Amino acid sequence: MKDYQSRLLLVLIFVSIWVSPGLGSFSSDYSRPVNSPLIAFPVEGECTLASQQLCATGIGIFNPDTETYGLIDTENYDPLSLDWSASGILYTPLGTNESLILNPDTHDILDLNLGYASAWSHDGLSVASLTSAGDGTSEILITDLATSRTSRIVTGLSILGRLVWSADDRLLAFTVRMIDGDPDSDELYIVHADGRQVSRVTSNAVQDFGPHWSPVGNRLLYLTGSVAENRPRYTIAVYDLDDQQGETLVDGSGPRWVLNGDAVLFRDTSEENLHSLQVMDLRDRSTDILVSKADFTSLSVAPNGDDVLYLARETDVSEWELCTFNLRDAEERCFDNLPVYVDSVSVWEGQ
Repeated sequence: MKDYQSRLLLVLIFVSIWVSPGLGSFSSDYSRPVNSPLIAFPVEGECTLASQQLCATGIGIFNPDTETYGLIDTENYDPLSLDWSASGILYTPLGTNESLILNPDTHDILDLNLGYASAWSHDGLSVASLTSAGDGTSEILITDLATSRTSRIVTGLSILGRLVWSADDRLLAFTVRMIDGDPDSDELYIVHADGRQVSRVTSNAVQDFGPHWSPVGNRLLYLTGSVAENRPRYTIAVYDLDDQQGETLVDGSGPRWVLNGDAVLFRDTSEENLHSLQVMDLRDRSTDILVSKADFTSLSVAPNGDDVLYLARETDVSEWELCTFNLRDAEERCFDNLPVYVDSVSVWEGQ
């Protein structure tokens, strides 16, 4: 595997708070994939919380080339909190508002007093996270791994969901709820990573949320819409920060940039009993159906922009499978018998 020690050497010079909680050993061997990155997924297990039976009890590391995986035992954690860079895997234990950094090679854990909803910068040297101010608002924290120094860059806003770094790590995008209890007041904001110039991007009478930065340029992909008759009705939209122009693309959910920003991957849920994974070519707005299933969840895209990761099932009573799809080769591969927690997000290494 990649040597994480070298990337964290600078951190260890300044920080001496690594702890070894006696995490479990790998259940099987795996080697570095040749054609794609490794995958981290939340492992399903019996929950220690009385409020639920099953939850994420460990992190699985999966090699899609050899179809082998290893398990790292952890305390119960938020299965939506995984984020993996060359500096380690971010995750947030349940019942806490503090993210930890797991070294998948040594199983050591680094505690830098991070907030929740944490996200790696693309260079793996900084972490953006949220903390509650106690008055219903949130604060954005930026933590530098080399110095363990944390800066507060945004205060006084009710921030929802995760923070998203721009491709050059200069900016962060996020969702703000303008009126407490009213999802239709959700709007997109951006801020410079040094705290300068907090700016509101959208201003609509419907919900705008879930931003994703383009891998090239200054475009934000997001969802806009509302819930009508207890059914979400969302449209995928894109906003160009340079031109300050927005455009709606297509009805759907879970949008992600792919193919170096030339296309958008999304889930179409227009048919009640059949969902499809589709891709839109932004040059001519044409769409192609990649694969159809009873349901999809946990969409993520590899750093190369070509490989897609998701959970899917063929019918409403089928077992969930972890699947990958290569957009260049139009090839889907699904892997069953993985102990993956369904209400979760799985991530590529270096995502």
